[in-house]
Amino acid sequence: MPLYRQAKIYKNRFGVAFNDTTLSNWMIKASEKLKHFKEKLKERLLENEYIQADETTLQVVNAHKGKATKNPIYG
Repeated sequence: MPLYRQAKIYKNRFGVAFNDTTLSNWMIKASEKLKHFKEKLKERLLENEYIQADETTLQVVNAHKGKATKNPIYG
């Protein structure tokens, strides 16, 4: 969910006025704190003989055509 929508929800539900820039900065700082964890997880994954992945597609709305289509997450 886009950060501007999250900020709007927090304001409407909880009366807390965050802006999307504040939320963005929090996400950046959180990702920096999790960098060590991510690297360790990658090391552990690569120790295995094979890695399984969930290649489930997501239904997304094509902004230009206004209809939902199934597309792979990274495609």
